[in-house]
Amino acid sequence: NTSGGALVSSAPTTPQHLNILFAGRLEPQKGVVVLCEVLKMLAGDARYHFTIAGNGSQRTLVEQTLADIASSGKPLNAQLVPPIFRLAGYMQSFDYLFMPSEFEGLSMLSMEASLNRLPVIANACPGLADTLPADWALLAHDNSIDDYRQIFNELLPTADHDALTQRAYDFAKDRFSVRTMQERYEARYKATGRSAGKAGR
Repeated sequence: NTSGGALVSSAPTTPQHLNILFAGRLEPQKGVVVLCEVLKMLAGDARYHFTIAGNGSQRTLVEQTLADIASSGKPLNAQLVPPIFRLAGYMQSFDYLFMPSEFEGLSMLSMEASLNRLPVIANACPGLADTLPADWALLAHDNSIDDYRQIFNELLPTADHDALTQRAYDFAKDRFSVRTMQERYEARYKATGRSAGKAGR
C-alpha cells in the first residue's frame, strides 16, 4: 500500500497483543465506518492492538474515533499510521489482516496476505470472499457488527492460528500463485489455439 502521504518503512507492532492490520485507502468502499465501529467495540481490550495504515477522505473519521476512545479514559489499543512501504515484506509481523470492505474486485491484498501467511478477517462480499477458503471462519456477513463481535470475542482468542494460516496459504497457493496462474493461462492459450486450428480446417 503506497498511495498518498508519507510512508513508513516498518511494521508498528506490539509483541504483547494480537496485532490486527487494516491497510488500504480510507474510503467508504473499504468499510471505514465498520472499522471505526469495531475499534469502539474493542476499545481498551488488551488482547488486541490495531494498526490502521492508510490515507483517504475518511481519515478524519478514524482520527475522531481514536480521539473519542482516548478521551473516554480507556487505554488506546489502536494507532493510525501512513501507508506502509513494501507492505508485503512486513505482513508476517502482524497476526491478522482486517478487511471490512463493502465491495472489491478480486482482492489482491487478501490473496497477498494469505500467501504471506497472514489470515484475513473479512466481510463476505464478492471479490473478497472468493479469495478465501469455503466456510472460512473469519468472515462476517453484510459487515455485521454482531458477526465481528463473535469473531473477536469468541473465535480469535481460542483459534488455532497456525491451522488458519496454513489453510489460507494452501488455498491461495493452489489458486492464485504466480505459477498456478501461469499454468492456467498456458492451458487456456493451448485450448484456444487448438480450437482456432480446427475452425481453420
